[in-house]
Amino acid sequence: MFNICEYLFSKDPQRIRGIRADSLGQMMSFANIHPGARVLVVDDTGGLLVAAVLERLGGEGRLLTITDSESPPTYHVVEQLNLNTTEADGTMTYLNWAEIEEEWAPVETYEPEEYRTHSQKARSEKRHARAEDLRKRRDEFWAGEWNALVVASEYEPFSIIERVEPYLAGSGSIVVHSPYLQTLTDVHQKLRAKPQFLGPAVTEAWLRQYQVLPGRTHPMMNMSGSGGYLLSAMKVYV
Repeated sequence: MFNICEYLFSKDPQRIRGIRADSLGQMMSFANIHPGARVLVVDDTGGLLVAAVLERLGGEGRLLTITDSESPPTYHVVEQLNLNTTEADGTMTYLNWAEIEEEWAPVETYEPEEYRTHSQKARSEKRHARAEDLRKRRDEFWAGEWNALVVASEYEPFSIIERVEPYLAGSGSIVVHSPYLQTLTDVHQKLRAKPQFLGPAVTEAWLRQYQVLPGRTHPMMNMSGSGGYLLSAMKVYV
């Protein structure tokens, strides 16, 4: 995962929202991602966060991604990990923002009492299977007790936290990455005003690489100025 993140950061940092390898490691540490954890992820980095969480889970636990898409999301970074497909599918699931709303309901389709053709019946069975799968995924989200929320999104972070926080477990970790400091300082002030968020803090990782050669040990001549900023907090019951 370190090598993949370094490669993507060197080639196109905007694509992964400026997340450097050390920042990604800190996010996983702050969120306490471990085998067996139940993790909510909002990922606008092409799957960098999803891939890192899947690697930490090691096939044990649950990862639910919340996206804008009505169809299953595709994460190009996850494909580069060469994960066992069965293992990944058994660990990861998804919902979009509309589907996590309890008031939202899928559009009902007309179902004839009798089917004229086998293909018509097959299509109906597929619709029922998709509807049942969606119901199970929504029930799983609403059941709550998620251990962590990890966010790297173009949307305003506090609105995401506010929407998802009721479903986090006690002592659940919240970690948000942003390339912009002001975005997180605003969220930090809002979290400090709410008693259910413990110890909100904004940090910036600093990574300095050295060239180590006989008589020529010095910092690398070309280094990134920043790997972005991290907001971390813990949800508690009050």
